[in-house]
Amino acid sequence: MNDRLALISELPRKFDLTLPDSFNLDRYCYFFCGALSELYKSATGENVYNWPWNGSDEQIMLIRKTPLWVVFNDIYRYAEFGDTESLYFDGKQWSFSDESILFAMEWISAINMLRETTDQTVDVNIGKFLIHKFLARFKLDGHSFKHEHVDYNITHDCAHIYLPMMHSTGLNIFEVGLLAGVSNLRTIRNATYDKNAPLQVIKEGHSVYVDINEARRWLPGRRGFVPTPGVNYAEKVDVYPSC
Repeated sequence: MNDRLALISELPRKFDLTLPDSFNLDRYCYFFCGALSELYKSATGENVYNWPWNGSDEQIMLIRKTPLWVVFNDIYRYAEFGDTESLYFDGKQWSFSDESILFAMEWISAINMLRETTDQTVDVNIGKFLIHKFLARFKLDGHSFKHEHVDYNITHDCAHIYLPMMHSTGLNIFEVGLLAGVSNLRTIRNATYDKNAPLQVIKEGHSVYVDINEARRWLPGRRGFVPTPGVNYAEKVDVYPSC
């Protein structure tokens, strides 16, 4: 695997897992594209992004025409709110391509390189966490990387390179934290020691993970958790064996 792309694996261990209150997807993607355009400009001499961001109709129209915005918008809507409107054909067949996830990972990796050699300040952690949360919700909602309507070969094969903290079939503590909307993983760890109804974990080597059905039991009712509309979390799902 290209070392440049593998940079995305460097997820911080201590970080606020929630989006900033002032988060604006249009603004974030505009700065993201602006940073990437520096590479394009160095190769072609052209740059279509005018700084700074002012939220004008022109800038919003410009950014919403880009593939980057389309991909991150779909990731954001599903990761944060369980909005599946743009992810299905006719509301039934899953249509979001795993290549879109791969593109997003490559964009973030490129920004990582720019941050090392330039003064770019785009917060790549936001993009990383959105992808992580998207895939965590994907599993929580009963999907698999071998789902009947989608074959997430690329995502699965790259998961342990790009997102080493992601579990293939269950949810690790980090993923549960993203879905629960907590600001610190200590909250999730403490839940495993609750005397009344602890979050049950399964040991796997030197780490632990949470079974999908256990996560479906524990997450609903948590203050920061946003359920996916139409999903009955009280209903158990088949857990596919790890590949």
